[in-house]
Amino acid sequence: MKLSLPRLLLAVSLAAAFSVTPLTMLRAEPGHVFAPLKGEELAKIAAALPESARAKPAKPRKILLFYRTEGFVHSSIAHANETFKQLGEKTGAFTVSLSEDMAAFEPDNLKQFDAVLLNNTTGLRFDNPAHRQALLDFVVKEGKGLIGIHAATDNFGKWPEGQALMGGTFKGHPWNAGDVSAIKLDEPDHPVVKSFGGKGFWLREEIYQIAGPYGRDKQRVLLSLDMSKAQNRRDPAKIHRTDNDFPIAWIKKTEAGRVFYSSLGHNPDVFWQPEIVQHFLDGIQFALGDLPADAIPSAHLITQPVPALAPDTPLPLQDVPRKPTADQCNAWLKALMAYDIGGDRHAVAAYQEYLRFASPDERAAAEAELLPVLQSNATPFGARDMTCRWLTLIGSAKAVPVLENLLSDEKMAGPAVYALTEIPGAEADAAILTGLEKAPAAIRPALIDAAARRKTAAAVPILARLADGSEAAINALGAIGTLPALEALVALKPAPELESARDWALIAAAGSNAASTSPDAAKRARDMLKALAHNAKAEPTMRISAASRSVLAAGEQALGVLLPMLHDSDARVAAGAARLLPHATGSEVADAIPAVLPKLPPSLQVLVIQSFAAKGGADALAVARVGLASDQESVRVPAIQALASVGNATFVEHLVGLLEQRNAEEKAAGEALRRMTDPAVAEQLRAALAQSQGPTRAALLLIVADRLDLASGNIAITACTDDSADVRTAACAAMEKLAREHDLPRLIELLNTSLKPNERKSLEKALMTSSRAFRDADQPAETFQLALSSAAPEVRRILIIGLASLGSPKASAALGSMLQDPEVDARKEVIRALSSSRAPFAVSLLIGAAKAGKEPSERILALRGYLDTVQDLPSSGDAKVDLYKAAWPLAERDEEREVILAALKKMNNTKSRKLLETLEPKQDPTSPQPKA
Repeated sequence: MKLSLPRLLLAVSLAAAFSVTPLTMLRAEPGHVFAPLKGEELAKIAAALPESARAKPAKPRKILLFYRTEGFVHSSIAHANETFKQLGEKTGAFTVSLSEDMAAFEPDNLKQFDAVLLNNTTGLRFDNPAHRQALLDFVVKEGKGLIGIHAATDNFGKWPEGQALMGGTFKGHPWNAGDVSAIKLDEPDHPVVKSFGGKGFWLREEIYQIAGPYGRDKQRVLLSLDMSKAQNRRDPAKIHRTDNDFPIAWIKKTEAGRVFYSSLGHNPDVFWQPEIVQHFLDGIQFALGDLPADAIPSAHLITQPVPALAPDTPLPLQDVPRKPTADQCNAWLKALMAYDIGGDRHAVAAYQEYLRFASPDERAAAEAELLPVLQSNATPFGARDMTCRWLTLIGSAKAVPVLENLLSDEKMAGPAVYALTEIPGAEADAAILTGLEKAPAAIRPALIDAAARRKTAAAVPILARLADGSEAAINALGAIGTLPALEALVALKPAPELESARDWALIAAAGSNAASTSPDAAKRARDMLKALAHNAKAEPTMRISAASRSVLAAGEQALGVLLPMLHDSDARVAAGAARLLPHATGSEVADAIPAVLPKLPPSLQVLVIQSFAAKGGADALAVARVGLASDQESVRVPAIQALASVGNATFVEHLVGLLEQRNAEEKAAGEALRRMTDPAVAEQLRAALAQSQGPTRAALLLIVADRLDLASGNIAITACTDDSADVRTAACAAMEKLAREHDLPRLIELLNTSLKPNERKSLEKALMTSSRAFRDADQPAETFQLALSSAAPEVRRILIIGLASLGSPKASAALGSMLQDPEVDARKEVIRALSSSRAPFAVSLLIGAAKAGKEPSERILALRGYLDTVQDLPSSGDAKVDLYKAAWPLAERDEEREVILAALKKMNNTKSRKLLETLEPKQDPTSPQPKA
């Protein structure tokens, strides 16, 4: 979508006239305030918005637009918030509700939304288990959407399920904000990247390196770095990935919901690019469930799409002129007339990018101006060649006669064929056919390729005559793929060196006809594919390709092709058939598996099970059930692993029975029980947990904890006093994740009992989990304070640390009171707890102790804790300089002074430099200098 110059000026004037400053004072943790958006920025955002959404919402949609940051704060957050707000309002696709409060993820609040959009959130921990479960349920079970923009992958550091939900984690950005990077469309025709017009592009933007749970076998990757471009290569020391795969945007489906992520959005001007804003809207509508889009993971696609690479010229989208003036166009044309290979391409590249986004009328006018460039022999070759390239984008029937005349020009014939290949219409087809008959032999291969790419059916008779000695003609017949083309290939008697090319072409043509509406044509094509797939003399890859085309076209009939191949003597053929088997449709597949699978070699059984599991569905469950009954452990283990993604509650009893095996099956069963998403699994596990004992009970406690099944918390806390040491240890570990508000008093009681060190450590973490579950942090602070009077020394230490971690007014007051304890060791205990908390509220208490401490050792301890805490504060501005200034008079030792001086030097801002001038002693220039 493009905004005309008058409309752009109107948008600017309206923004200025009404002093529009929406979303300008948004706070992001901790206390960041964004600068108001300028009128020019608001106008550019408005100019980038599409007129309407591609899909009509099934119902009014509401999105939670969440922008909390607990790490780095992106200045583009305000631009993104404004963009998404206006985008929803203008298109009617959704409305947004902005928040930075973690309470937004309370289940009762979350249910009002259709999707959650994480806008450049950083460092989100989701410490509250209820919030974690609410988000998982929201996306996975309730069928809602999750949308991530740029830094949304820089969250959930200690929450693997959250990382997996998003689809990957941030692992640095070797491509910085000022770099211009080449980006390719991994699937040019996909609805979520349709806005880029089927062409790769360059962008000035910070690009992330993704790690963690990312994989093309888990999500549909739509945008990624074009690593064929030298400009994208980076120092190997900065690269963590070994597969050269650097994804930028992807979608995925959960059990019932949808996820869209795009790492674009670091630079504010990204939100001024119409193609990117449309990409965001399409991804959002997919996540909302309104825009249909295939989300099968990329690695599971039978036919991999051909990516659209970035153009050779590194012109970023931000620099592409959207509406050039007449003077600009004239200047570009003048530059084109003088351009030759190796010359300055900047003006030429700018005109090219303009043509990409020009309207039909603008393209027609440009074509009329460019055709004389081709017709003039005085024009440099580079200019004529470039014009042919542009005609692939804007050319019409008017250009065909000019291009046809160039087919006899030795130098221009190639560029002319290149242009004719892309120009639509019968006129271009006719020119190519004439060229095949009359053009010089040297250009014939290019014309054959053009006919193949255009699938020009009328070219079949000519290609059939040429096919006896031309591999290009054979390949073209396969690509055209009509029934006459197939007949021509069948009738062909090629030389031995061309037999392989003929067979590959037969596969292509037969595949095109296998789904024909003509029963006879379809049967003949399928029989041909079957014969090729079963031809033991053919190359294994050729046989697998023929089988693949059978599966695509024949559905359930493909089973007859694949089953014999599973027993083929060539292991590569058998493995290929195993991978294709899940894609054969019909009840015959499920019926055949129980009889077929056990007769295969164990390694092939494993491959069949894994292939079905990757595809999912009822057939995958049936295959896994057969694998579970195998007498080979090497087969049973993958069958158990498959249940992690396709299993349901009916398998819980079997899997629980494996938890005492002490072998690979036990490990696989535990992982499957952790990952199965059937809602009934949780209830079955609780029932099994209540009835189990010994090692099985211990294993189940850890499993329900990893599933964050809070309803199992009562069982777990009771099991913390079990007679079995293994069960006690597991129960205490489980409470680290399952503890809730009501567990706090009992956890304190347990800590006062005799415990092993590992049990005490787990319950200490559980205590913190329970205290963080309170909405009002003063409530656990009261409980901690009451428990201190009767607590054992070790428990007292834990409770003081707990108070320090809360940071509420009552906790702060309690700690301040405890700093007045007559015992120096008691005061030091509080100082250590405050220091380890690194909490902002601790700053005032620590410097107070550094000033008023009765013993030198406690004053030093408090000052060191104060300095460590100040260093960790996220702010780096004038306020932090003041904190260091306040500490300087208290620094009686060189060690603390050096810490303050080093911190101020590192900050290196105006105020820190001025303070350093007053603090650092100036050397007398007349004093003796140290010898070298």
